[in-house]
Amino acid sequence: MSNQGLSSVSRRALLGGAAIATTATAAGLLLAPQFRHRHPRLQPDGTYRKLRLGWAGAEHCPVFAAAQQKGFFAHYNLDIEVVSSSANGHETLDAMQNKAFDYAVASALIWIQYLNKAMPARLVLGVQPGNFRLLVRRSSGITRLDQLMGRTVAIPDRNAADKLFFAVMMRRKGLDAMNRITWQDMPFGQISEAAQAQKIEAVAAHDPYAWQLLHDHPDLFTELVGSNTGHYAERTSLVMGVSDAALAEDPAAATALVLALMDAAHWPIPTAMKPPHLLLTIPRP
Repeated sequence: MSNQGLSSVSRRALLGGAAIATTATAAGLLLAPQFRHRHPRLQPDGTYRKLRLGWAGAEHCPVFAAAQQKGFFAHYNLDIEVVSSSANGHETLDAMQNKAFDYAVASALIWIQYLNKAMPARLVLGVQPGNFRLLVRRSSGITRLDQLMGRTVAIPDRNAADKLFFAVMMRRKGLDAMNRITWQDMPFGQISEAAQAQKIEAVAAHDPYAWQLLHDHPDLFTELVGSNTGHYAERTSLVMGVSDAALAEDPAAATALVLALMDAAHWPIPTAMKPPHLLLTIPRP
């Protein structure tokens, strides 16, 4: 996203993004306080359902892999069709608004922008922490975030949440990353060459792409900060939402899908991952 495009992301939206990224539970209370005192959620009714779920990059998510391969969807009589042809969360939520599906998983930082524009949907589950990485060119000499001010940072996908995440992180440290960093849109395949030519100092990306850069070019890049360690590793990034219409029509379907993903996250997958957080109590009709 260019600096001109960034003007559409207001300071309020950034602060809202920071709030929703703190914890899944907090996000649920901020976005839907009317559900605070609801009765415990409904239990699934055992009915067979086929649901379409929008999720860019689902194939890279351990929670989804466990739910699909270990039978957690089937346990709740769910036949899940994942629509993952979109490149990022923005395209996923655009498709949801066009009624391509009623359930979607996207970054909380992207969800907050759509919900602020009155998208008729509710967040129901924090699926997993984020996998954002800010990589710096080893020869740049950059060892602190403030040293990125005035530098050029490549972003392989302008519509991904990578830049927003690090902008929120740096704002908390008093750094205006939106205006003081040159964010350079760049195809993923050109990033390593640009770094070798010293045209960029850093890259903001998410796994598996950021991990691939580190793995393929260990002498070129090092990770400065990321969301995989420290207190950020305990905060929800990917969040599942459901349209208001689908939630009102069949709340038991949302319950079954939430429980399937929660069970999958508790399965011992080979990733240091906190279980997901229930954001909203599924309301009774």
